Amino acid sequence: MVRLGQKSPSLLRTGQRALDEAHAGWPATSVRASAEVLTASAHNYAAYGDRDSPADLASRAVVIAAETGSARNLRAALTAGQ
Repeated sequence: MVRLGQKSPSLLRTGQRALDEAHAGWPATSVRASAEVLTASAHNYAAYGDRDSPADLASRAVVIAAETGSARNLRAALTAGQ
């Protein structure tokens, strides 16, 4: 089980696998919510210390949030890439 708030590498890998699986099976009709999965992945990669992946994922989430008109997703995505 993943413990919230912890940044151990094994827990981060477990969480990222779950996010990757969720995103891979995400329904095409749930475009707006896919921004949330991308933003969560960006935060997770940032916790690893990765700098490239979070920026890419956050950029993709920003595009989706802008296209769907979601101010909440846009705010979350803009802070994820920092």
